[in-house]
Amino acid sequence: MVACNIVSGDCTRLGTAFRVTSSSTHATLSGLRFFFFTLLIIMYKIQFAALLIALFSLLSACNQDTPTQSNVSKASSSGNNIIVPGVRVGDVTLQSDYEGLVKTFGKDAVTDDSICDGAECVDKVLVTYIHKGADNELIVYWADSAYHQQINFVEIDQKNSPYHTTTGLGVNTNLKQLEAMNGAPIKFYGFEWDYGGEILSANGGKIDSLLQLTLQYNAPDGAEMNIALAGESELLSNDPIVQHDADKIIVDKVIVYLNLRN
Repeated sequence: MVACNIVSGDCTRLGTAFRVTSSSTHATLSGLRFFFFTLLIIMYKIQFAALLIALFSLLSACNQDTPTQSNVSKASSSGNNIIVPGVRVGDVTLQSDYEGLVKTFGKDAVTDDSICDGAECVDKVLVTYIHKGADNELIVYWADSAYHQQINFVEIDQKNSPYHTTTGLGVNTNLKQLEAMNGAPIKFYGFEWDYGGEILSANGGKIDSLLQLTLQYNAPDGAEMNIALAGESELLSNDPIVQHDADKIIVDKVIVYLNLRN
């Protein structure tokens, strides 16, 4: 069939025009389908990427140490209870004076008192207690006890004291552990007299010379001590008699010099 325009006189075969129009419409629909399919794929990839980013952020947040109480406790105990001979005992440092101790620990936690000087208590010396009677008690001895400006050493002797060196040495460390830390036999006085258990020499080992340690025989089961360990004798930690009870001999007192040891 032929259609003619009355005005222009142009004629067009209708079948041909219909086929051309039909083909163009099909091509357009195919293009739209391809476009929407591609768009869906892109949207899917974007959503998947966003999900991965969110998951990664969540995992990163979970791996942080600060939110958990256990990590806070670890940080607190490892930072404030460390002994560094010649430098610090927890928050007590070589630079600390009396006013600094009050500022650090609070007025109620810092008190002066007089205690026996030496094993035979022939004299008394003025010292400063921090948290007197508590597990974390520290006893500060001053190089200038009248002025409290320069610390000489700090004494630790509470049974459950939390203070320790970076290697773990502190009150309750047993002789077997102490010898392993030292890397050499340890010489000390026998027990049950004025200077009983005092360590005399680390024999060139790793124990810092600014640490003064006193040992005590401590048998949890109430067993009696071997008489060979008592008295004014010098003992070595690698002696078989000592080795037999090495896990029952513990550090009872730790003195940390912050000033040069006399």
